[in-house]
Amino acid sequence: MTEIVQRPPAQEPVTTEEAKEAVKEKGQELKTQAADRMREEVGQRTTQAGEQVQSLAQTMRRTASELRAQGQEGQGTVLDQVAIRAEQTAGYLTGAEADQLLEDARNYGGRALQFVRQQKWLVAPVGLGIGLLAARRFSGGGSNGSGDSDGS
Repeated sequence: MTEIVQRPPAQEPVTTEEAKEAVKEKGQELKTQAADRMREEVGQRTTQAGEQVQSLAQTMRRTASELRAQGQEGQGTVLDQVAIRAEQTAGYLTGAEADQLLEDARNYGGRALQFVRQQKWLVAPVGLGIGLLAARRFSGGGSNGSGDSDGS
């Protein structure tokens, strides 16, 4: 006659079914821990990215003001528009919950090119703004050929 002995939880399961259940429970626990850690990491990193994009937008606004002061109204206006889009993006990144960000990423997963095509307002202005800032910085704020040349 077989007698069933109940063991404390710290010991290994007695039957195959108990072992399967213990493995299943541990797997669920690890899965939950990994998901929680991923949400936390996504939240932290997107908040940091949002702060960096916000800083970029502020730099774009200052540069737009400088361009206007130099009589380059059109370029200043374009850069202001890019800054508005960057600020919207920064707000999304810093304000969205990790679960929403992950859901958005899941919805766009495997379709990055399609996302870029659909969200040109997000990608193109940021790229344009970065290009304008880089050109301005590396050219030393150039004059576009207006008055600084001694060659005439």
